Amino acid sequence: MRSSKQTYARGHRAKGKQQDNSKEFEKYYSGIYGDRWPSLREALIRPTVHSAVANGFIPSASAAACTTAGLTPLLSVGPLHAYRRTQSSGPYPSPPLDPASALRAWYWMDLASVLPVLLLQPRRGDVVLDMCAAPGGKSSLAAQWLFGPNQQQQQQQQGPAVAAVGAVVGAGAAASSAGAGAEAGPAREALAAGAAVASEEGAAERIPATAEAASTSASAAAPCCSSSSGQEEAAATPPPASPLPLPLPLPLAPGKLVCNEADRVRLQRLHRVLEEYLPVAARAHVEVLNYRGQLYWARNQAARYDAVLVDAPCSSDRHVLQQAVAGAGGGGAGGKGQMAAADWSLEGCKRIADEQLQLCLAALRCLRPGGRLVYSTCSISPLQND
Repeated sequence: MRSSKQTYARGHRAKGKQQDNSKEFEKYYSGIYGDRWPSLREALIRPTVHSAVANGFIPSASAAACTTAGLTPLLSVGPLHAYRRTQSSGPYPSPPLDPASALRAWYWMDLASVLPVLLLQPRRGDVVLDMCAAPGGKSSLAAQWLFGPNQQQQQQQQGPAVAAVGAVVGAGAAASSAGAGAEAGPAREALAAGAAVASEEGAAERIPATAEAASTSASAAAPCCSSSSGQEEAAATPPPASPLPLPLPLPLAPGKLVCNEADRVRLQRLHRVLEEYLPVAARAHVEVLNYRGQLYWARNQAARYDAVLVDAPCSSDRHVLQQAVAGAGGGGAGGKGQMAAADWSLEGCKRIADEQLQLCLAALRCLRPGGRLVYSTCSISPLQND
């Protein structure tokens, strides 16, 4: 059984049709893209350039391993750190194992493949579904956003509670430093009733928290009859109370990642990738399933997920072209780069598009109110990207 995602999707084709489909392929895409098609075809034929996406669960070790391998930084977004090779040709070095964690240092990916995860924006505490997860690169990256040790990312994603606390504290500090006096009363009341601030004249004002405190403040502000009485009143006045500490929000639960793959051969690779790139503590929050998305999820998992990624099986036209060129250059089965019906057919594209629509409809039903769905393919066919 073939195990690539594009082959799995291209199983939908007309029975008994075994002639060369290269002419149909060329006619279809030249009709869509017109004069642009020759240059676009040339770009698709070029070898795919992969980037090393560092393992965010071992940031220091992965960065050191990338430097040792001669990789240079390419992109950094949140917990995502991607590197590239300095040489443009030759074999890609195998990702080494970190001896301390027994995890792979990086994962080779087409850099465009990280965009769906960045658009999905999984946040700590979310329940996320990767409906077509194999081979596992996007799943491992989503797990880094959900369960990774990057404290800055977690702080940014702890929701409006932290932002509200920061706004209140910032407003109180700004009012104190600016000497706004009583005009900044609401901000100081939010910090603590009766907090002392410096007025424009430099005198200490006390914000009355109660009627008794107000009368005390008024008597303290009145003119003194003599120095002795002023000393007695000053001695009777209690020192300013320190602001009460604000309660910090409890840390969010790590959430959950559900990885689904319908093809059993690809499912084995998904398991292997998760074991090699995720620590045990993170894998405890990951569930791997083997269902056909359009048949199972809409009926049994409705309104359960904060985010759903549908990296849908597709015709993978780039792979079709590259395999055709490889067959032509290496004397393969095609001999002249011919494309068999198993690789591509227009009827197969139409059937795949119908399956993708069913996947999207099922994913929409899985979402909770306010959730996010990201759909992506590796096809340039409008049928599969409508």
